[in-house]
Amino acid sequence: TLREWEKAGQYDERNRTPAQRYARALRGTPVATWTELLPAETLTVDYKEHKIASGGAALPVGYYLVVITNKVKLNFNSPAPAGSVTAFGVVGASELSAVSRYEHATYMPQLLVLNRQTGQPLAGGSAQAAYQIYTQSSTQLQAAKSPVVRSADNGIMVLPKALKQEGRVPQVSAKIWRGTDTLLVRNLAGGYYQPIDNQPQRRTFLFTDRAIYRPGQTVYFKGILTLSQSAKAELLIGQ
Repeated sequence: TLREWEKAGQYDERNRTPAQRYARALRGTPVATWTELLPAETLTVDYKEHKIASGGAALPVGYYLVVITNKVKLNFNSPAPAGSVTAFGVVGASELSAVSRYEHATYMPQLLVLNRQTGQPLAGGSAQAAYQIYTQSSTQLQAAKSPVVRSADNGIMVLPKALKQEGRVPQVSAKIWRGTDTLLVRNLAGGYYQPIDNQPQRRTFLFTDRAIYRPGQTVYFKGILTLSQSAKAELLIGQ
């Protein structure tokens, strides 16, 4: 389930083994099985990291537990025999994809929802953001969810704030769904929070006619005076 997939990478407070943690999924019938032959160089004991790419069967939309083992049959009710190696992983199959950025004016995350196969923007998708933050006034982790929003015709949606940031950047994830297809996006793009200063500022930029001067040479320079406010700037002439 999506909830199990969300917790897969988190610390298990009950300290269960993978077989205990994923017992519900392991009791079911596998939706796909296949054999992967490993290259000979990966079987040598050289204490180095080896990586290979493997492609399995096409899967319907959903979330899956992947079990990789060197044994033909597995019995999770008894201790593993000597020489057996088993690893667990979780994967999601979705036709949804999303790219994110922050709106600097409002400092709210913005999503662009796309079809994973065609790259076309998707309208009519729904999303909800989950915020987590440690505030300056409290050492406790605060968490909240935003209202549900829908994507426009161009696939763009802005996720409303759900927590007072107090000058800090929250951890933000989002759940996106369209029909029965659901995508979880973690670690949305962000940056250091910089409050916008709306006070006008004068700045002077000086330019010299050369980088190095000999003793006694005349220094020629010119200056540019600007007035900036928020994201706009203008030249000040005759001052």
